Amino acid sequence: MTEVGERINPWGNFTGSWIPNWLLERSEINSTAKLLYSRLCQYTGREKNHCWPSRKTLAEALGISVQRVDRAIKNLKDHGLIECKQDGIKETSKYYFLFHQWMTEAKKRAVTEPDYQN
Repeated sequence: MTEVGERINPWGNFTGSWIPNWLLERSEINSTAKLLYSRLCQYTGREKNHCWPSRKTLAEALGISVQRVDRAIKNLKDHGLIECKQDGIKETSKYYFLFHQWMTEAKKRAVTEPDYQN
């Protein structure tokens, strides 16, 4: 059994939200919006291009206020990464993921493992 404080290799040991490298490197997107994008991806199923968690659910999942969620959503929308659609006044918004040129630019530079020595 691993003891508290013992060194571990995190590779493949955790489930959770991961920020894609193509997004991580973008200075135009603030850190909260990057975390939000990652969490939205986690809510999206294999067969869908959208998800619909409430803003309150997102705030609780990220440990931030609903107002910060709103600002992060605006940051993602303003840069063409997501589209939001609300079917009714009391309905939860649907968040659709949009293809962006940043995704293909990053593939050209993709690195699967760090290229440095310990």
